[in-house]
Amino acid sequence: MITIAVPPALPACLTIATVLSIGRLRKKGIYVTSPDRITLAGQLDVICFDKTGTLTEQGLDLQGIVPIVDGRLHGMVANMTFLPMQLVELLASCHGLARMGEALVGDPLDQKLFLATQWDLVDERPSVEAYRSLGGVDSTGAELIDGGIDGVGGAEAVAAVESAEATGTSESVHTFVRPPGAAHAFGIIKRFEFSAALQRNLVVVRAPDGSVAVFAKGSPEAIRSLVAPASVPPDFDRLLGELTREGLRVLALAAGDASRVPESQLMGWTQAETETLVGLRLVGLAVMANPLRKDTLDVIQQLQYASIRTVMVTGDHLRTAVSVAHKCAILPAQRPILLVDAADTSLPPPSPSPPSAAMAAVASSACITAEQSLSPAATPLSNSAPFPPGGLPSAPVMMQRPSTSLHHHTAAEATGPGPAGEPTPMGDPSIQVGKSWGAAMLAAGEEPVSPRSQVTGEPPDAGHGMAAVSPQQLQLEVVGRSVATPALAQTLVANGAPCGKADGLRLVQPLSASNGQHALTAGAGGAVDGPVGLRLSVLDIDGNVTETVSVGLNSGGAGSTGISGLITRLMVGELECAVTGKGFSCLLASPQLQLQPAQKGVPLLLPVLQRAAVFARMSPDNKRDLMLTLGAGIDGAPEDCPHLGLRAGFCGDGANDCGALKAAHVGVSLCEAEASVAAPMTSKAQTIASMITVVAEGRCTLMATYQIFQFIIVYALVQAFETNLMYTYSLNLGDYQYLIEDLFFTTVLAALMGMTAPRSGLSRRRPLPRVMSPPLMLSTVAQCGVVVVFQLASLWMLKAQPGYIRFRGDRDLHDTVAPENTVTYVVALAQYVVMAMVFNKGMPHRSPIWTNLALMTALLAQTGFVLYTLFVTDKFNLEVQDMVNKNGVVDMQFRWKLLGLMVGMGAVAISVEYACMGLIKLMDWVRGREEGTGRNLRGRSR
Repeated sequence: MITIAVPPALPACLTIATVLSIGRLRKKGIYVTSPDRITLAGQLDVICFDKTGTLTEQGLDLQGIVPIVDGRLHGMVANMTFLPMQLVELLASCHGLARMGEALVGDPLDQKLFLATQWDLVDERPSVEAYRSLGGVDSTGAELIDGGIDGVGGAEAVAAVESAEATGTSESVHTFVRPPGAAHAFGIIKRFEFSAALQRNLVVVRAPDGSVAVFAKGSPEAIRSLVAPASVPPDFDRLLGELTREGLRVLALAAGDASRVPESQLMGWTQAETETLVGLRLVGLAVMANPLRKDTLDVIQQLQYASIRTVMVTGDHLRTAVSVAHKCAILPAQRPILLVDAADTSLPPPSPSPPSAAMAAVASSACITAEQSLSPAATPLSNSAPFPPGGLPSAPVMMQRPSTSLHHHTAAEATGPGPAGEPTPMGDPSIQVGKSWGAAMLAAGEEPVSPRSQVTGEPPDAGHGMAAVSPQQLQLEVVGRSVATPALAQTLVANGAPCGKADGLRLVQPLSASNGQHALTAGAGGAVDGPVGLRLSVLDIDGNVTETVSVGLNSGGAGSTGISGLITRLMVGELECAVTGKGFSCLLASPQLQLQPAQKGVPLLLPVLQRAAVFARMSPDNKRDLMLTLGAGIDGAPEDCPHLGLRAGFCGDGANDCGALKAAHVGVSLCEAEASVAAPMTSKAQTIASMITVVAEGRCTLMATYQIFQFIIVYALVQAFETNLMYTYSLNLGDYQYLIEDLFFTTVLAALMGMTAPRSGLSRRRPLPRVMSPPLMLSTVAQCGVVVVFQLASLWMLKAQPGYIRFRGDRDLHDTVAPENTVTYVVALAQYVVMAMVFNKGMPHRSPIWTNLALMTALLAQTGFVLYTLFVTDKFNLEVQDMVNKNGVVDMQFRWKLLGLMVGMGAVAISVEYACMGLIKLMDWVRGREEGTGRNLRGRSR
């Protein structure tokens, strides 16, 4: 009885639905490496999407470049020939591209900007002689073997190579960019690749005339914190707001002149030292459009209709992300938005010896956020307003070249048009003109000074200026609130989150000579009581910021009241929410921000996680942490760090999404490169419509698993109860009867039930969370009752037959041929068919049963077999199935009565199933009414 009641085929049958789903997904171009994630896809509560290349088109369309000359904005220029030479050089060299054969490889954004210049890129292959020249190492005996260096001096050469790569330079590998038709080229002698944490990349370029320039490209916030304040236009914020509100992607461009820095010293600087000591100036903005995919809006609406929350997680500017979110319905258009960002917090300089104090005062600007800049008060430009109220002009505003004594060109010397129609040596940099246009442009403005002169007022290079500063003296001092694990603090500072003043622990990390990125190490000491700076502001439907409140600062009772009001409006649905990566890092490091007075702490992380629809300026680590906090939480996080415990999915297409794809319950990669390695699912079709397919398959597979489980449980009860009834008559089922029931009925039906495809559209109703949920248990128990009642009813009918005599077998239970056995066996076969029909209902996540042709064929065949067994008394039925003939009490008239009983059983089983479904709907309706009433009462009490 125990072996019958516990079916050994249950695990295999439950796996069948997943295996069939993998096959269906493969036919649709979605490849699964983690089969267990399919059923999780059916339980998703929230799906996060990357923006660029996922919600939007893969490529970016360059709209134009906005030049910035002497701190003033000029009109957008679509034709590169009308740009200053310096900007063209920057766009052609500030990238991480390489040439592989005839093709360019690298970031698509870099490719788009580089191709717009129409310059050419040339790579020089490394050689053994170049390795030997590194750092003066004597490696004359070294040879290049299998891509490495071996032989006498080989180890030293390798160490020199590694040291050079740590500072972003390698004398053995040059990348040259060359204008069309030019004989000489610009050499990229030092390169710091794009960092998602720093939000920028940087290169050092040597021009054919020997001048050296430093170019940087990145997010406006990151670049603005590096450049000289005088180079930032007063109306910079207004222009940036207008562009991002239109959903345009904006990159800031900066340049600096390093011609006076000794090359040996320049090549040894890290990225942070180069950015700080060269004196960058803001020279332009690159404006790109990234339109939505054609199916993005429809997919988002389908997911929202299916009761799945949709969230955008991107590295783009917050206002750009909000604009795109409005277009694709992730954010409603007619509702204000609560913006959560890190607060502006200036760090005081440290107080070591005078040289390091001066350097730290300069380096501390790296922790200042983008909002700490000049007042955006408008100042009149020398030319007509470049940005009229109607939009951006199509033609550039005429600009005059800054006067300089470094060089001057006549029209005969030039090979290409420059700004304001003036000729410039754009086409042929081989013309020896002394300084480049970029150097002249910088020289015409403010002369770069050393950090010491900025702090102490000493003249540049007065014995201990820029060249006299040791890299080891430069320190970035950050002060923040301590957290339970150093990992969270590292995440906070690595993503540039500003920190408030602390009274305890001071976290100091010298700028690393390996890559120049700012890291954070835990110092000695205990907890820090200082708050983390956070700013909450409200963006109205017209795009204006109407309210701003700081959290974690000494804002007093008024600040506490303001925060409570904003959080209340957020939770009741009056406000939407958008968060920056810096703000998320602050919330994660301090989940329970304490206001004044301290006993009235307002938890901010939990409502933000529950309501935020846009997360912008998110680094790869931010994306990973977000997926973990939406799900089961971050390992090692503080005990008071909340998490939602949701089933979270992520859809992305880039290498920066790998962490999120792996951390999510269901990660779908739209890229077959790096992201596909970490993602449990990879879609060959690069469209977010793949998420609809994955969710539909997940829900279908989940319901198929539940229904197969129900069927197997009821099958076990049918056979167990049938066998128990036979034992009461000292009878047993025959071996072939067991075989037919187990193999040709149960196994076939359970296998084919999983072949039902998902419905064409997603249902608003979510699937049940677990197999032991009340609706499933109610249905299963009710059908078990139907099975028991009709098996007993068949024996009652048999007992009512005239001439019936109860069969009594021997104690060994070897007897199998008897009227009781025949009746219960035929009824049991019919019950298998009925249960398969009852449990294989399509609504709401699966297609109707008649769409499963294989199952319908099996059901018809099995129904025919039941009728054959009931009415035919041939040799197979009498000798193999151990049936009785028609001459006894089981005559033809009784067999027709038994058929009527089985038809009635099917009708009752279907009616009971629909009654259970109606009862569950009624209970859900009553529960919803009670919850709605409770919410209304709480709202009135407030």
